[in-house]
Amino acid sequence: MNEITLVRFLEAMQNAERFSHTPLFIDLMEEEVEGFLAYPRLREYFKRKTPTAYEKLVYALENSSTLLTSPFKALEALDPAGTTSIPQRVVFYYIDHDRIKADVVNWISENAVPETRTFNLCPVEEGWKVGNHYSYPYQSIKSPFLYPVYLDDVTPGNCIPVTNLICALTMEVLATKAGQVWVENAKNIDYWTSMGYQPYTK
Repeated sequence: MNEITLVRFLEAMQNAERFSHTPLFIDLMEEEVEGFLAYPRLREYFKRKTPTAYEKLVYALENSSTLLTSPFKALEALDPAGTTSIPQRVVFYYIDHDRIKADVVNWISENAVPETRTFNLCPVEEGWKVGNHYSYPYQSIKSPFLYPVYLDDVTPGNCIPVTNLICALTMEVLATKAGQVWVENAKNIDYWTSMGYQPYTK
């Protein structure tokens, strides 16, 4: 599944918290937002990390609004295979007792709470504290197709299970329609030559 809409939601909440004096603006449909909030760990994450934005979000969901006053600005769902954005899968990392785990969520589940795939990665002692870094030790294989969310401000250590997870999820993304469209679009020669690359010729 391509989760660029979830990435858009996460970044909108972060921006709303950073610029708390401005009105909440989320370029998604209200139904999409409600679906994402059905994952309990994400809701708790927003409560802790973006409390001001979350308060505005809850108010908007609980009170009726017009098209002009609603913070939910998308009129229809985004076609994830029809965009020029790189397809991404969101991976939620968190601490469960003394282990660092990862959740991948099935958002189209028919259950009230979305189904998740949970991966047991490493002891918490092997983890790293989240900071202002471009990447972390576990990302020795870095995939632009995966969007990590560190629910408890900790990343996994550099271990075989997390490396296997990165590779497996990247393959899943590229096997989707959105992934195949992205690969085909990435073959655009004009784009690469504009960046200074030159095609090989005999």
